[in-house]
This record gives sequence, C-alpha cells and structure tokens, in this order.
Amino acid sequence: MIQAIRERYPRWGEAKSAVMLRREGCAVSVSTVGRTLTRLRALGHIVEPPLVRGGLRRWRRGRARPYAQRLAWGYSPQRPAI
Repeated sequence: MIQAIRERYPRWGEAKSAVMLRREGCAVSVSTVGRTLTRLRALGHIVEPPLVRGGLRRWRRGRARPYAQRLAWGYSPQRPAI
C-alpha cells in the first residue's frame, strides 16, 4: 500500500504518506513509512523523480533593514549613545 501511494504521488514525503495511509484505514507510523520507502528504494521497486534545481522555490534577498545594522569593523564611538 505504501508503494502504491508513493507511485501515485512521488513528491510526497513520509509524513504526508503516513497521513494518507491513516485516512485509508492503515494505521502506520511515520518512521515505518520511512523505513519501508528506504527498503523499496534499495530493492529498486520505486525510483525517485529527478530533482529540479531552482524551479520549486527561489529565495530572494530582502531589502536592507533600516534598523539594527551592523557597524563597520574598525568603528569606535565618538560620544556615548543617548
């Protein structure tokens, strides 16, 4: 049953697969699903889809914060902060 769900939804992880198995009436833990998937991969019964680089998420660098900015390395204060 784990293999059937994995073949139907190859991008799902073990946690989401365990939830779907529980909904179908098979009470298994997340670690059991993970061990089974590892065994199925080792035996060659399931093949992982290729990784897509850069297509799923793109992290953008945010704007510079106007507060809490790091001071320059050699900075020494001229007067005490008020």
